[in-house]
Amino acid sequence: MSARGDSGDRTTPLTLFTAIRPRWILWLRPLLRLATWLPGPRWTLLRLKLIHYARWAIVSHVPPGASRGERRRLPRSYLFFESNFNGTPASYIEAFSYVFPKGMRAIWGSSHGFPGPIPSEGLRAWIQRGALPASHHYCAYPEATTREVLAALEVARGLEAFRRAAEDLPAEEFAAAYVRLIEDLQLSL
Repeated sequence: MSARGDSGDRTTPLTLFTAIRPRWILWLRPLLRLATWLPGPRWTLLRLKLIHYARWAIVSHVPPGASRGERRRLPRSYLFFESNFNGTPASYIEAFSYVFPKGMRAIWGSSHGFPGPIPSEGLRAWIQRGALPASHHYCAYPEATTREVLAALEVARGLEAFRRAAEDLPAEEFAAAYVRLIEDLQLSL
């Protein structure tokens, strides 16, 4: 866990809690289940390359211990969203709104007051009203951006493949293979 503002922490947390409009829960539950299995939404969001973590959950009960030790149903259901990302909330929301507008309409369209993804100014104001402050959040690599982590993984895969392929190469072939490796990994270094 890292406290917001720790030196070297390059991630920003966002937690949003919004009330779901009546009857939308019937659409939202299957949509969120289906979204975990369909590659489209995941790949669309991963294209942003700034998200460390993101998830939606429906909250309709208070867990045991929160009120008199028993699980209690809330008068309405809420959509809980949490994410860790690189950059400012404004740039994250703008990127999210232009890359994932249909998904945002499908998911957050269930929430009271959702202004739509575009223009992003209205969305940003709506998110600011519903955002909860985060005192702590987890990030596996707080000093690296997602692009840096992805680049490091690419370099590790390339080095491992090179190690296996170059074990028995003569010196001249090894040198040529090494130059190709550096050229291939140039954008990840």
